[in-house]
Amino acid sequence: MQEKTKAQIKYLILIIMLVSVGVFYFAKRGEIVKKNEAANNLETKTYSPPEIKITNPQTFEDAVQFGAVGWAGEGSQIKYVNWKPEKPCPVSGKCYLSNITAKVIFMNSGSPKIISKNGDAYIQIANSHESNCQNPEQAAFTRYLASADALGGGKENRLDSCGESVEKNTCALGPKDAFDQTANCFSLKLYAKSANKKAINLSTILWKIIYSWSWDDKNGI
Repeated sequence: MQEKTKAQIKYLILIIMLVSVGVFYFAKRGEIVKKNEAANNLETKTYSPPEIKITNPQTFEDAVQFGAVGWAGEGSQIKYVNWKPEKPCPVSGKCYLSNITAKVIFMNSGSPKIISKNGDAYIQIANSHESNCQNPEQAAFTRYLASADALGGGKENRLDSCGESVEKNTCALGPKDAFDQTANCFSLKLYAKSANKKAINLSTILWKIIYSWSWDDKNGI
């Protein structure tokens, strides 16, 4: 009888040991699963790409070679050209040019004794609706990109200009001014005067255009 009781006790102890081992195994397994999940979450957070926010506005520069020269033998000169920004609107929403600035040189190769008048040389630019990409001479020009001050013969004026000396300029443009990304080009008119029996011979040289794309942040990326 005692031997039977001892056998039952041993059997009970064995069952308790097996249950304890099972509990320990599943507890450890749970910890491993949780650690793996935490590691996966950490890995996901670590390698998730950062959000890229494009600053508004975005400003670019295009090198150009446009010019008009008033010659003693030829008289005043007007040149019509088209310019298309090399850098398009950088966001998926609606863009517009909020500023257009010209790097320009105005020169007077005429007589040192004669001084030209303000506005005897200038650059105008047409907006998206006014421009004519096939024939820029047919464009409508209402805004100034640059306008020369009075210059004596043998003098030059190098400046960054958005036409600030004229009321309708390109210094602070808005969406309603229609300098937007729908245009295939923007038409330009360059003028250089020859006058006073050819004593005034002006040159207009446009060599760089700086422009800023702006947009409504709600309609951007």
